[in-house]
Amino acid sequence: MIQNLAMALDKFPRRLCPEKVSNIHSNWIKLRYGNIRYVRTGNPNAKYTVVLSPDPPNNIEDMGELCALLEADFQIVAFDSPGFGYSTASWSHRFSVVDNANALIEVIDKLTLKNVILGMTCIASLSAVYAAQQRPELFSGLVLGQAPSVDDAIKWAKRVDTKGLIATPLVGQAMVNGMRNKVAAAWFRAALPRGTDPTAYTDRALLAFKNGARFPLASVFQSMMRDVSALEGLKTNHDAVLLWGSADRSHRHSDPRAAMATLPNASFQELTQCGHFPDLEQPDQYAAAIRSLAR
Repeated sequence: MIQNLAMALDKFPRRLCPEKVSNIHSNWIKLRYGNIRYVRTGNPNAKYTVVLSPDPPNNIEDMGELCALLEADFQIVAFDSPGFGYSTASWSHRFSVVDNANALIEVIDKLTLKNVILGMTCIASLSAVYAAQQRPELFSGLVLGQAPSVDDAIKWAKRVDTKGLIATPLVGQAMVNGMRNKVAAAWFRAALPRGTDPTAYTDRALLAFKNGARFPLASVFQSMMRDVSALEGLKTNHDAVLLWGSADRSHRHSDPRAAMATLPNASFQELTQCGHFPDLEQPDQYAAAIRSLAR
């Protein structure tokens, strides 16, 4: 009961004004899990569709450089996950890895996408693997950045939330929503390589917040801690590429190769001078990884 009430704080309706800050034409699709904002671009006749979702508080606008590298040879669908960015979450959505995986599958089914190559980062990588495990016929491959194992994801969340406040229902939601500008700024400072100016990332996120974008970090942390048993036996045999930014200080205690256990047919690439966001920081390397799976 308390958990449901806490998550409701991250779902309360607010005015959404993405058009004030966006230079792209976005669309909306209604799912069981929420009303999802997405962009569909690239070559509609391409054999493969690349499905991307940014790691919050980044939004789909931030993926423009990567999309530009791919749009001649791939159809591209980029979307904000339920409850993040300008996408809304339904009252029944639990912000869990499983719910996000099912939302991903529903996006693919409703948009009738074929030969999908997934591009996801961090905790969303767990949802990508879960979706591929549940519906293997939908996917041609996965490119995952900063993908943790389930154990490392839990340990990472506890390191980020040293006092356990974010993981506490109601307290976490109130804290993140009340301090989201400071939380986002601190996150970018830790996630980007030392010496990198985080201003551009931070300014984009704060402007999006000002215009209604959401950042339900507390609900994600709480769901991940509660629903970890649902991820036992997580594994898929799809071809995959794991990209790891070695300058990501937030993951300095994580095992870069731990996720290989869930992806036995994956190759691993370490990216020096790259932090938490390989898709945004080194889009040329990310695009090359996607192309390597398009056979």
